[in-house]
Amino acid sequence: MTIQNTSDQTIDLTKTTKADLVSPSTPIPCVLTIAGSDCSGGAGIEADQKTITVHGCYAATCTTVLTVQSSKGLFGSKDTPFNTVSGILKCLVADKLDFKAIKIGVVPESNVQAVLDFLKDEENRHLLKNVVLDPVF
Repeated sequence: MTIQNTSDQTIDLTKTTKADLVSPSTPIPCVLTIAGSDCSGGAGIEADQKTITVHGCYAATCTTVLTVQSSKGLFGSKDTPFNTVSGILKCLVADKLDFKAIKIGVVPESNVQAVLDFLKDEENRHLLKNVVLDPVF
């Protein structure tokens, strides 16, 4: 699979590491999606990753909830532990990924504070240029 970066370079994703993708020599815009996982692939992080990739960007993810669902409906869910969500977000920031956008989908009540802490952290202010809130109720 190949994508075009912002400099119109074609990049073969099968031969590329994360470090290659986010290096200054091949600047691919990074987008963070904070959302639930839809095992059917029709929504949530799985759909976000497809959309982000089709638009020539690198997708980083933080899964807030795992769902048991199909095209027929939602049959169950399990929240990702608070410390895991908080840890994922801290690791992504530590990786120095320069997010051009952050998309926030479903965040269960048990993880709202972890996401708010991430957004309120002074060190992350530069990442908040483009935030899309797409809550699921």
